[in-house]
Amino acid sequence: MSTLDLQVQTRAEINQKLKLILNVEDYWHCWYNDRPSSLRLSENGYKKFIELLRVKSYDFTLKTPFTNIVLVQLERCLTKPYYIPNRKKIILFGEDEAMMLMLHSENLENYLNTLYTNRD
Repeated sequence: MSTLDLQVQTRAEINQKLKLILNVEDYWHCWYNDRPSSLRLSENGYKKFIELLRVKSYDFTLKTPFTNIVLVQLERCLTKPYYIPNRKKIILFGEDEAMMLMLHSENLENYLNTLYTNRD
């Protein structure tokens, strides 16, 4: 299964859960981007994940702020939801992705470059 397929499938599964517990207005404001493959959460979506879905999160404070290229790579490479409160912090909801970022010494750009060059 390609990364894009995994992203679309993950978002669809999350959307089903969110529709069961949220009203329509709250549901539509959970995602930062309306694309079906985007897994970036809005601030509202982050709060809903923590409060209602009780999903485990992994916080990382980065050594250097990330660039716009990193934002594009996040959209292309990550297969679990994530939240970006500012340019030096990212919160991941995927245990595997969090572990890999830790193994890359919390160097987000390096980790994403590795994912991007090895993707389907």
